[in-house]
Amino acid sequence: MEGRTPSAAETLLAGLRELQSKGLLCDAVLAGAPGGKAGAAADETRLPAHQAVLAAASAPLRDFFLDGACNAAAVEKASDDPLLAAISGGAADAESVCAGLRQLRVKNQLCDVVVLAGGRRFGAHQAVLAAASAPLRRYIVDKLRELTSQVDSKGGLQGMPGLAAQPLELDLQSISSPEALDLALRHIYGEAAGPTKQPAEAVAQDLRQLASSLELPRLKAFAVGGQADDEPEKEEDQEEEPELPTTATQEGAAEEDTPPPSQAEKPITDLERALYAMRSCRFASTGDVPEAPTIDEEPADKADAKILAKLREAFFERPAWLDQALLKRLPGSTDEAQLLRLLPYVAYQWQDGPWSKAYSRYGWDPREEEEAEEAKTLQVLQFRDPHFRKNDAEAADTGPADCSFRKPPTQKTQLYQLVDIQDDYITSLIDEAELLDCVDKKSGWLPQFVLEVAGDRLKVKSQQLREKIALRASSAASSTGRGGKASGRGAKRRSFAGKSGGRGAGNKAKRTRVGGG
Repeated sequence: MEGRTPSAAETLLAGLRELQSKGLLCDAVLAGAPGGKAGAAADETRLPAHQAVLAAASAPLRDFFLDGACNAAAVEKASDDPLLAAISGGAADAESVCAGLRQLRVKNQLCDVVVLAGGRRFGAHQAVLAAASAPLRRYIVDKLRELTSQVDSKGGLQGMPGLAAQPLELDLQSISSPEALDLALRHIYGEAAGPTKQPAEAVAQDLRQLASSLELPRLKAFAVGGQADDEPEKEEDQEEEPELPTTATQEGAAEEDTPPPSQAEKPITDLERALYAMRSCRFASTGDVPEAPTIDEEPADKADAKILAKLREAFFERPAWLDQALLKRLPGSTDEAQLLRLLPYVAYQWQDGPWSKAYSRYGWDPREEEEAEEAKTLQVLQFRDPHFRKNDAEAADTGPADCSFRKPPTQKTQLYQLVDIQDDYITSLIDEAELLDCVDKKSGWLPQFVLEVAGDRLKVKSQQLREKIALRASSAASSTGRGGKASGRGAKRRSFAGKSGGRGAGNKAKRTRVGGG
């Protein structure tokens, strides 16, 4: 693979081989003689493996793992060295194995983890998630260590090297869009990052959060504005994700600032490098918020340097921003990709809680009591517009979202910071609200009823704004119609007047001739 960037499938397979070499998350053992023949009794080797990978690479083993519907000779042949050679082979083998893994996932076969977002459940394979994402690997390994510590004394894992997989459930509470999770999983499994058309803004926001917290910069680059050109094309015959039963409940994935080892050696763009550098924080974190950037050198590009200066001014004026409000604050030439390149210089991002998805100035912690008065106005309200549900309407792809609510939302779910909403009633409501004694993960420094009242006010305002727009459109259409009819009547009157004038002139001429005679 010298001289070119490894494909997504090759990178994934390299991560799976690394897991296999360490015996991590393995749920199968290939037993065979040193020469490779399975079934030898003496001096046999025991090689840890992942059932899903074996099933993806070998139809006989897939049948064996699923229902035992294959004979011993077929299993012995499939378990021999050629299979392992195929799994560790080149690009063609990698694409084939990843295609098999995708088929297993969409059919919910051999899945050992359930990932939830926006009320939907997606089956997946722990080994694949761990191979593609370093934060997911750390999270899964930590959770399995907690579980295995409870069964080791009973001998539940004897004979299995390394750390074996057990059923897990991962609830991504900060992700409201199941479409974003679906795109992320398809990306992880080596598919194209998504359709050629960019996702709607609400989906793109969740997609960027997933890509950032799971350290998948190529996916985030797609969410910003471009599909990675080294991704294989999307398979057309996709089956719907099945509803999956609940297993052991676990909390969301951990976040770190180190890129996955399998991706660190790949050449990356300036945008991807910046996304690697973006630091993040979760509400439940007990440590200090990030104090400084991980980037030392200033941007070399003069245009970037000018925008960075403006960005620093913005965060000096106000310690927390959503990206759309920042774009409105910065010069009009600033695009989202440029903003994301420069944000790691000045801010970290909240992954959940009352300031979810907002970027905060380094060192500023809105959870501190002394910051409460300002922090309450900078809380993020996730507004779900009932208009889309009642009218079964599709979200409009009309560019950047309005952050001030002067226009009705264009997305089913849209984020607003309370300070940006231009509504006298909500401003008065927030200003007069008494602070809670302790910051709350759901409502921040404000009582929950205050946020509920603000949400109800926005629902009414959204309806009023839409009615005004409809009324103006109706009035414009009526005016156009009346203007056309009036124009027609005026033309008729002018025509009639012309004819009358002609008759009058003729009569006058006749009278003149008579008088002259």
